Amino acid sequence: MAAGSLSPQFLPSTYQLRALCFFLLVCLAPQRAEAVEASAESFFRRLPVDIFENTGGAFAEADKDLLFSKGYTSTWLLAYNDADTLIVSALDAVRTEVILHLFRGASGGVAVLSARTPDACACEFWRWDDTGGLVPQAPPREPSVADFFPPDQPPPADLQADIFICPTESYNELEAKPRFWNAEGPVNLAPALRVRWAWSGAEFVRAVSP
Repeated sequence: MAAGSLSPQFLPSTYQLRALCFFLLVCLAPQRAEAVEASAESFFRRLPVDIFENTGGAFAEADKDLLFSKGYTSTWLLAYNDADTLIVSALDAVRTEVILHLFRGASGGVAVLSARTPDACACEFWRWDDTGGLVPQAPPREPSVADFFPPDQPPPADLQADIFICPTESYNELEAKPRFWNAEGPVNLAPALRVRWAWSGAEFVRAVSP
């Protein structure tokens, strides 16, 4: 037998090669299930803190460790924290909070990070997939002023609105909150219809109701 050659009994069979390939694929594949089941806290740690600028309160990256180790910082309190929802409340302001809610799907989902004050809301939308990737996503299309009124009761022609997309009180849906105004200033007018978005498991689906 020539030097450096293998005896036939030491050559791997086709079955052995297939088994080895399968073993390597299992060992080297990313742990997708773990990424899908990630908690609200793990996403909060990964997301930027720019959303806090909408509250008027300061919050830095370094505050994240303090928040989760002690439950509070000098200005913020960790008010709620479970697998899908995390709420950080301002210590010196009533009804000012930052909310993260995970809308889960079969192979990922959308993380919605919201800053809510008594006067306004601001939201960021981040889509993740089953590999753990996390990228910004466009928000739902903003409704028009006419969407808040039935066709037989149209709003005044000069009515305008600042429209904020906010989490509902249960956090599992989104709702548009209009603030009406015209050339003379704010208009105290309640919308006749509610514009909301429910999560289908893959996307946000708009619904309009009284």
